[in-house]
Order: sequence, then C-alpha cells, then structure tokens
Amino acid sequence: MKSVIKQSLCASIIFLICSCSGSKTPDVLLSYDEVAGFMQHPTLVTNQSHSGKTSVCVSPEQIYGICFKKQLNAISNFSPNKVIISVWVYTENNQSEGNLVVALDDASDKNVYWNALYSKSANIEPGKWTKISSTMDIKKVNNPSNKIVIYALNNGKSKIWFDDVTVDFE
Repeated sequence: MKSVIKQSLCASIIFLICSCSGSKTPDVLLSYDEVAGFMQHPTLVTNQSHSGKTSVCVSPEQIYGICFKKQLNAISNFSPNKVIISVWVYTENNQSEGNLVVALDDASDKNVYWNALYSKSANIEPGKWTKISSTMDIKKVNNPSNKIVIYALNNGKSKIWFDDVTVDFE
C-alpha cells in the first residue's frame, strides 16, 4: 500500500513539474483551422499554411481578412497594459505588403486604438514563412469592456498569407 501511495505521489509531482515547466499558453491563439470548421470566408484558404491546413490570404481584390473581435474581460481576468502579438507571414514575391491590424473598440464600437504589424518592415523572404511580433502599449485605453479586433489587411500588389496569430496580455 505504501508503494502505491509513493508511486502516486511521485507521479503527481512529476505531472506538476512538467505542467509548470512548459511555455505559457497564449491568451488568444488564432490558427484558423478551427474557424474554418464554423464558417466560410473568402480569405480562409487551404493552399498555404504555416501549421494545420488553413490560413488567411488577403489580396488586392480581397483586402480585408476574417475578423476576430472579443471583449477584453472575456479573454483576460485583469486590465492589460500591453498586447504582445505575433503572426507567421508568407509572401510570394517582393510586391506583397500587408498588415496584421490590432484595434480596440469601446462598448459603442467606436475605435479607440489602432496599430499594425507591418510585413514590409519585417524583411520577409518570399516563399518562406516568417514570424513577426510586436508589443503594443494600450494602458491609456485599457478599459475591460473594450473589444480587441484583429484582422489581416492587404495594401500591396500581391497576395499575402497570415497564420498562427498569438496574443498575450501583460
């Protein structure tokens, strides 16, 4: 009986150590595979992805990608001062130019903050997935009832793909 208790205790301690030693799960993860199962959108594509099967592709003809919008207090249990965002980006050529927009809207859907990760400033190598990230200061507009809005935007002459968006709050 004592050996069973010891084994259970050791297994519990190992589980706790393994659980605590891993990397933090992002507050928001948009891999787009799950979204594709719930809805269709012209920018959800399966011809190119960083992980899984689906990514968002914006083009000169379809400049806005599918939009993620959620109230901050539904994501985080504290009022964040910073948003740390990252995304994997893929381009076919140097003509591609796009942004991952991060905005905050108040309760009446009025925009109170707008910022973007610019693909052009990241020196993305065409034909290769590249991770870009940024930390954005939102402490002046960090009302918990505000909604975070995330979407891809194409302002170039060629297609650009976005996948595996992660958002963390500090």
